[in-house]
Amino acid sequence: MSDMTVSIQIVPGSQADAMEIARLSNMAASGTSFVRWQQLAEGTAEDPWNKGAECVRRDVGEFSYRHCYLLKTAEGKVAGLVNSFLMIEENADLRDEPAWLPYAQPFQEFEGSVVGNWYINFLAVKEEYRGQGLASHLLDHALKLAKDSGVSAVNLVVLGSKTSVIRLYERYGFSIQRTLPAISMGDQFIGDSWHLMEKQL
Repeated sequence: MSDMTVSIQIVPGSQADAMEIARLSNMAASGTSFVRWQQLAEGTAEDPWNKGAECVRRDVGEFSYRHCYLLKTAEGKVAGLVNSFLMIEENADLRDEPAWLPYAQPFQEFEGSVVGNWYINFLAVKEEYRGQGLASHLLDHALKLAKDSGVSAVNLVVLGSKTSVIRLYERYGFSIQRTLPAISMGDQFIGDSWHLMEKQL
């Protein structure tokens, strides 16, 4: 379903890509990732972005490079990211970390309800590469991974105000299964909502 006008390739993420992955995942998550890393860095002199890159370099957790594929141009520039994986119960190795702040409660509730399904956690294309079908190319890749894994359903969570993104997913056969009110994060998400979407394979 993609309509690419630039030459690209999709490659597995690596620990060397950690900062690029951190910035793209934060873009996809409407800034919630950075707030999480601020929380993890609290009480230290560490830059939250470095904390984010540290999370990406781990072999466990949802931000891990092991769940990431990067879309790169022929010149080697990173144009986008998809982060997806088989949803499992909370990783025991991360249970000693601080609980997420209240804004995360809606999508954490959704994630807990789709254990056993494939989960598209982040999908982002840099602004300068948008409008060229690259998001569709990343989505195609994630859906192939899902099919190869043998699951019967794919889920993702999207902010209700992102209507163009919702339309893209609907074209791929995703439909809204549940909606929860968004909890504000500072002055963000006020009056918004989170949708859990699902596609049957």
